[in-house]
Amino acid sequence: MREYLLIFFNNKGDERLQIEPYDKGDYLELTSIHYIKEGIGNIIIESQREKWTKNWYASANFVLEIWSSYLFIEAKSFSVNGRTFKA
Repeated sequence: MREYLLIFFNNKGDERLQIEPYDKGDYLELTSIHYIKEGIGNIIIESQREKWTKNWYASANFVLEIWSSYLFIEAKSFSVNGRTFKA
């Protein structure tokens, strides 16, 4: 397993490029942290322009939900706010 690999998804489709507005005083809430021992399966990057991206793949075993976005992490461990989560 690599040291770590991060993949971030904000919504999906055409909405993925639109950042959700928030008001002064709002904060990005860490909604949930999930651990999947066997990983979620293959995440493969397919680019229409850059062929080298096919060399990058992952099977994230940690998933962080931040508002309506997801951060997929393949790692032996990671830390959030001083708390360490281990695979």
